[in-house]
Amino acid sequence: MPKRLFIAVDISDEARKAAASHIRHLKKHSTDKGISWVKPENLHITIKFFGDTDDARIKPLTETLTSIASRFRPFDLSLSGPKVLGKRVVCIDITDESGTLSLIEKTIDIE
Repeated sequence: MPKRLFIAVDISDEARKAAASHIRHLKKHSTDKGISWVKPENLHITIKFFGDTDDARIKPLTETLTSIASRFRPFDLSLSGPKVLGKRVVCIDITDESGTLSLIEKTIDIE
């Protein structure tokens, strides 16, 4: 049975607290009771969404992604504030002055 996969970068506790503060602010000012809010411990930065992936592809994909991740050192990102993606997703925009996140994404696309 296929699994919905994505690759993400974990965020620091400091970033998690800042993002949680944005979420609390949005929740406080939201009148829509049907919104599903992400818990701070589940926050991350999605780099690439793979969607439904067959079990047979998971091991080779994991090996490739592990190899790619080993080429990069920790890097800094800045939170820029809330942003809307489509009709259903509110996220916190980030700034990556080093370009590392973009380079990781391009490397995944190539390999």
